[in-house]
Amino acid sequence: MSIKHRIVKCALIAVLLTVNLPANMAEFVSITQVKEQTAQGWHKTYQSQGRSIAVDIPVQVPPVEKFPLLSAVPVPLSSKVTQTDGNRGTEVGTAFVFNTPTGFRWDNYQPGVMAQAAAKAAQPPSRSMDTPTIIRRLNQLEPDTPYAYGNPATAAQAQSFLYDKWAEFFPEQGAMRLEPRWIMAYGPLRKYDEATGEYSGEPWPEFDPPLQVYFDQYLHDIPVLGFAVMSFATYTGPKKEETRNFLGAVAILQQQDGIGLSEPFLSAQFQLVQEVSAAPDDLPLCSFEKALSTYEELIAQGQLRSVDSLRLGYIAWYEQKEATSFLLLPTWVLEGELYKDAKQKDKGPREHKSFGTVLVNAQTGELINPWNSSPNRAYKAPPVKFWP
Repeated sequence: MSIKHRIVKCALIAVLLTVNLPANMAEFVSITQVKEQTAQGWHKTYQSQGRSIAVDIPVQVPPVEKFPLLSAVPVPLSSKVTQTDGNRGTEVGTAFVFNTPTGFRWDNYQPGVMAQAAAKAAQPPSRSMDTPTIIRRLNQLEPDTPYAYGNPATAAQAQSFLYDKWAEFFPEQGAMRLEPRWIMAYGPLRKYDEATGEYSGEPWPEFDPPLQVYFDQYLHDIPVLGFAVMSFATYTGPKKEETRNFLGAVAILQQQDGIGLSEPFLSAQFQLVQEVSAAPDDLPLCSFEKALSTYEELIAQGQLRSVDSLRLGYIAWYEQKEATSFLLLPTWVLEGELYKDAKQKDKGPREHKSFGTVLVNAQTGELINPWNSSPNRAYKAPPVKFWP
């Protein structure tokens, strides 16, 4: 075990020793019981503050028998490429690779792709042109469906592409599991009327709509659903010292056929973690009813106005300010529209400052305050509860 990993493990032990056991264990349940409690999903329509909020989703719980407490660190640099700084990549064949402590990125820049980019730069589209975007999230995503205009790429192909790049540049890490969480696909670039919100005219021929697919990493068959700070940053803005607010992988697939080329543009991006320790191997959870009541209270108060998905998984907390080690805790993660002020007017589905993740501690059922703006918000994890 490396010195770094021993330090992380000691930090985890320190966390464990400072936590008080709950006085009443009757309020806790196992992951198996949570699966039973959520089998029917969440199907209900709420009337709140003059709005009708319809929720009609499955509740996704990992098919595991135990939910361990994990300590993790960033995946080490690829041994196949020299380390690069954040702004300059290194050429590997016909690709540029960025191999940094905060993540890994592979972008292919074949000669034809570079020629395509130059041609587009020389003849930019009119400023009155725009492209619609298609977003498909967890409960709407079909992995074998091509969503981008004129682009046959799918989420399933993006997954295979990422696995290939992982095996090429991280062979010592072995196999890992990624599953698509959401996609952003682009439509044709056409004339756009801001007043009416309508598109018209022929598509600009030099634009090849890309498909972007975002993936979750899995550890112990449990999804790692991001950093706690991602929720805070969405609703109060990011802080410059919070160097990590994305966790997972991204694939971008683009055909590049606009000037008669057939070479695709591909990008593989990894910001993953590796487990250092798993102890204890099972944590107690609160009942689903208790967690659900927290979300229902937000609905009743007029703050939570849509629910796209609800999942149980890991959320990562910095174990120290430098964000070089992480504590992964069981958390309910809801995606939907959230407003701090119940009187605030709706901004439309998935507007940047209202659509995001709303976190609930899966051990206590308490809301992890999304409007937390304290300096230590990224690494002040909630206390951990244990079975006696």
